[in-house]
Amino acid sequence: MGKWQRRSFLATGAALSMGVGLASSGAGDADDSDGTSSVNAALDTDLPDPTRRPNPTMNEDWATYRGDAGQTRCIVDGHDFDGDALVPVWSADHDGSVAVADDTVYTSTADGVVALDAEDGTLVWENLDILAHDPAVAADVVCLTTDEGVVALDRSDGTVRWEASFDPADSVTRHAVAYDAAFVVVDGTLYALEVDDGSIRWERESITLESPVGPEGSFEFSRAPAAANGVVYAATHRTVLALEPETGDEVWRNEEVYQDVESPIHANASAVVVDWWSDIDQGVHDVKTGEVKGVITSETDHEITLGEDVYITGDSFNLYGGSVEACEREWEVPCAYNIGQAVICGETIYVYFGQARGDRGDYDQELVALDKNDGTEKWAISKNDAPVGYVRAISGNTLYVDHDGELVAFREGASDDGC
Repeated sequence: MGKWQRRSFLATGAALSMGVGLASSGAGDADDSDGTSSVNAALDTDLPDPTRRPNPTMNEDWATYRGDAGQTRCIVDGHDFDGDALVPVWSADHDGSVAVADDTVYTSTADGVVALDAEDGTLVWENLDILAHDPAVAADVVCLTTDEGVVALDRSDGTVRWEASFDPADSVTRHAVAYDAAFVVVDGTLYALEVDDGSIRWERESITLESPVGPEGSFEFSRAPAAANGVVYAATHRTVLALEPETGDEVWRNEEVYQDVESPIHANASAVVVDWWSDIDQGVHDVKTGEVKGVITSETDHEITLGEDVYITGDSFNLYGGSVEACEREWEVPCAYNIGQAVICGETIYVYFGQARGDRGDYDQELVALDKNDGTEKWAISKNDAPVGYVRAISGNTLYVDHDGELVAFREGASDDGC
């Protein structure tokens, strides 16, 4: 485990305090040496609870870099875009993922972090002293990951509120911001950091198996966590867990053999999806018990998109979707090594197909809208006709794409002459 440092700042940037190697609270340094049952009956029996939102005060479509704290890239009741009416309304330089909250767009550039007015793309503020990525909005801060840990910037002016740095930090996963905390894995240790000041709420260094398979039988955390259903979902190479967010105590665990990779967990009220025992399989777990319901095949370099009833993923030759409940592929669209990361918005999938390699695919450098239930095309826009690209976010009636290093905002209606 790396040494932890927290730096808190006033709005002016002056340092208030520094803590080094602080002990955690709650379930600090828990390693499950005594072992637990698959479902911990001593905890709140209502957990996991699909009615408990990870950020109940937020009412945004895309408040974090993967849409929500469950890392799903799904907007259940999102806007239905008319492809014939979509036009670019503004563009800005950017170099990373996007979060949108309270009519402000947060993203990173090659030089730092910026906030843009969602209406017209004008600069609200920029911080050129911080190189960070993957914005996630919580309360009055936006949390981002760095090469050393997590940083929180004031949403009003971009000044640093606090920075949690781990030295050394060989690996920092992406984070999930929920329940007034930022959950992140650094060097194999799962941390819960308080959103208001960056202090450690709790930490867990490893998980000891109930049925050890090795000399020690314990494993470090290896994946970016997800938050949904009132719990935090985390995983090691041998275990998937649901954790109580205030203490880090186990709600349930499932012991299987998983890929030892840093891919994220995806979770919503319907399923918890984790890379399984091969690099082409995703295990689908019951949200309340952890039981494996089935396996989804996924060979794309991108992560799955998880809806309430459908999932979207693919391989080198097909984009496909299927039932979350049945874990079965139900339709596919041919591609040629060129599918991007899909977004489910309402009843529609929005996905960009990059430059095709070969002639097998149906699309080549086109932004496409597909019916989520059967994959039929609703519309397609070519890069030759508009500045389209990979989908970065959808918020309200605005669709954000990356077009050759620029963030372009599309809406239905008249184009802004300045775009």
